[in-house]
Amino acid sequence: MPNFSQALQLIPSRMNDQTHLLDQKSIFDLLIASSNCFNESMKEVRKDYDNYEIERLDYIDIVEPVKNLVTEFEKGNEEPVRNLFKTIERNFQNCDQNASNFIQSGILETLQNATSTAGLDLRTCYKMLMNQNVLRIWNRVLQG
Repeated sequence: MPNFSQALQLIPSRMNDQTHLLDQKSIFDLLIASSNCFNESMKEVRKDYDNYEIERLDYIDIVEPVKNLVTEFEKGNEEPVRNLFKTIERNFQNCDQNASNFIQSGILETLQNATSTAGLDLRTCYKMLMNQNVLRIWNRVLQG
């Protein structure tokens, strides 16, 4: 599993050839590499696969790492959430449509669901940690 700097090095080989935008796999790997909390969770998820790179299901695989992120937030550890939002903020404008959809539907909606399940008030918990792009995307998710 790549760390953040290794994930960054892989990006040029994964960009959409026509648009030079990040694809879903690149965004997924960058988000996972943004936090030890995410990275450790993905190690467990990958154990369920015979060949992760071929069989991967990003929208399903992101659920456990996001749940662990919320657990860390409940314990008072804001760093994984901050790192997630910083990574989204830095990369959202450079995503292809599939990667953009994954950030909105895969990451932010899963985060919303996990926060709600944990009984946290999503708007007050995360709003203070979001940057402008993430906040704009989040508002779209909340509006449905």
